[in-house]
Amino acid sequence: MNLSKITHYIINQIHSPKFIAKHKFRIQDFTRNRILNFQILFVTIMRKSIKSLQIVLNELLMDGHINTTVTNSAFTQARRKLSHTAFLELSQNIVTMQYEEPQDINLWNGYRLLGVDASQIILPDTKEIAIEFGAIKIKTPVTEDSYVSAKFECCYDVLNNLMIAGTLERGNVYEVDLAEQILDAATENDILIYDRGYCSYKFTAILLQQKKHFIIRCKRSFFKSVDAFFSGEYEDKVLSINVPAGQRKVIKELGLPLTITVRFVSVVLSTGEIEVLMTSLLDSNIDKEEFKKLYGFRWEIETFFGVLKSRLSLENFTGLTVEAIKQDFWSTIFISNYETILTFDTNKETKNEKTLPGSKKVTRALKVNKAVAFNVIKHQAIDILLHPEQDTESKIQKLTILFKTAAIPIRKNRNPPRKKPSYARSYNFQLRKKKHVY
Repeated sequence: MNLSKITHYIINQIHSPKFIAKHKFRIQDFTRNRILNFQILFVTIMRKSIKSLQIVLNELLMDGHINTTVTNSAFTQARRKLSHTAFLELSQNIVTMQYEEPQDINLWNGYRLLGVDASQIILPDTKEIAIEFGAIKIKTPVTEDSYVSAKFECCYDVLNNLMIAGTLERGNVYEVDLAEQILDAATENDILIYDRGYCSYKFTAILLQQKKHFIIRCKRSFFKSVDAFFSGEYEDKVLSINVPAGQRKVIKELGLPLTITVRFVSVVLSTGEIEVLMTSLLDSNIDKEEFKKLYGFRWEIETFFGVLKSRLSLENFTGLTVEAIKQDFWSTIFISNYETILTFDTNKETKNEKTLPGSKKVTRALKVNKAVAFNVIKHQAIDILLHPEQDTESKIQKLTILFKTAAIPIRKNRNPPRKKPSYARSYNFQLRKKKHVY
């Protein structure tokens, strides 16, 4: 069971003097026997809550993880010893370990499908954070102000629900430039999927030069020849495109090809709207309906952003320093990947079950409810990480039992109308109806 192997790996790492030494700021940090040691700091940041910090710290005492009270001021000072790189390294390593188990990988025709996109993260407005990530100016007829934000560029395995690469940068950085930075995460056995914000000659030439497979949604303004696909004159055609005259000098200086050969496929959405996809996949056996399905998988990355910001309250930061922001951010990424791995086997089992807990029959396959899973991890899994001397295996078995509670049906091909709620309705939901799990 991979969840047992990976859980034991995390336990070994956070209790390893070598790992601790690698992810602390000063040589004297974590050398004395303190209440807020490396492990307590790690799991407290990992279980980030919408509650006040003092309440979270009090829960550590009530749950028996520490034997005396600590103040939020003491925690704020102690967390300065811990680097966010601990969460980043563990997140990357457990994903690598998951891919080492062939039975735990979902593929399309032997390929991983990787959705790539960026999301804006709103940050606390402090001088230190604004210097690091930059301030975005806003101007309307009635106000002129600014806000602080970062840009999160993410490469996400849409079939396995794992973030395999990502970067957190200044809020005003061009998302395509960030996408170039994480291209090394993709191999020849991957297909990268992008929305129309990434549709440019330069980026497409880079992808082809690096021999990356891709599917990109096209803009109407991309090339004049693309108009024929939007108008319905062409549906599926391989074209060679020359670099635009205005970009020729730059493209030549970068050593990129001055002509690219790509395939364009037009697909019709349920609304009747025509969507044009550009791809490096020239195999005629892949028809337009299959491309429509492949591009549809990109929506999983949008769902991932929703989980981070809603279920895991990513933007509810627990500190006002740059390092605290990075700790909260990368610990949230870590907990998301860890949840995917912990629930993988259970999800595989529940897909074949036809009854919900309580013997209620269903006609659809089931999946683990993420709200339940994250709540279980907050309590049970964190207890496992802090107390490895106890019966770890029986606790891991308990995890799988809890994951199955409140399993929910998988509803495919749903296409409800997307209506933007009023501010009053949205506020009422956040204030009174939203069920928090963290």
